[in-house]
Amino acid sequence: MTEGRRTSIAEMMANTKTGNELPPDKRTEQQATPKTEDDSSSRHRDQKTNRLPARPRLPQVSDAHSDFRPPQSSDPRERLTYCVDALRYANNQIEQALVWIERQWILWVAEPLRIVRDEELWRLDGYPTFDAWCQAHYGYSGDLANKQIRAKPIVEILAPYVRKQIKEYTIRPLRGVFDKHGPEKVLEVWHRAEQNGDLTEAGLKAAIVSLGLGGALGTADATVPASRQPVLRLKAGEPINQKVLTEWARAVPSNEARSAAYGILAAIGDVEQAPEIGDNPPSP
Repeated sequence: MTEGRRTSIAEMMANTKTGNELPPDKRTEQQATPKTEDDSSSRHRDQKTNRLPARPRLPQVSDAHSDFRPPQSSDPRERLTYCVDALRYANNQIEQALVWIERQWILWVAEPLRIVRDEELWRLDGYPTFDAWCQAHYGYSGDLANKQIRAKPIVEILAPYVRKQIKEYTIRPLRGVFDKHGPEKVLEVWHRAEQNGDLTEAGLKAAIVSLGLGGALGTADATVPASRQPVLRLKAGEPINQKVLTEWARAVPSNEARSAAYGILAAIGDVEQAPEIGDNPPSP
């Protein structure tokens, strides 16, 4: 090696990987790693000074690297098996990263969105609604923002126990459980659905019912507000008869609607047979 020649980064990495000790004149001085303060004390300081906490360290483009090493075997079958295993590993890593990203997105955006919405801070930018503010700044609707806000406490409860992807629409039934019964029951419902082998929205609703924590709907969100219930409207002079009431009852297929329909029909003496809307008429 020529006197005074600088050691390349590639040579340094090669020597380091093979365990070779670099000669003293080829070593580079390492800067002392600064001490990182405890996360809780950092948060406390940020709250006192009303500053945003430090941004989390995210991978940069310059950090990109691959752990893949080409197969050493010359046998085609072994080379294929080696590459398939590498692809399986890569896909698994990507799936785990996507799970983390989706969870963190909800946890990061939900609270600032809630503050802007609840304090109507969107008005300061001149927007007529929270939805318009979200659309203009972030390209998604106020409805989607509201869903992330509602999902946040459920994601916080499940995240330490669940390694799979937590989808907002799947966990909606759990928000009603959280509001009425608290976080312990949320975990109980999740574990029951897991035991049943059904972690879908329907599976969570079934678990809620089986644990006696709610009705068939399993979530307050699924209840249609009274203002959205179909209303019986008649034209001037139109008689109230079985056909009219049956069609109206079909629009609201609930026991309350059926009871109302049958009650009116019985009062006007127009019940000759039960309207075919799913159930027999209630007992008087």
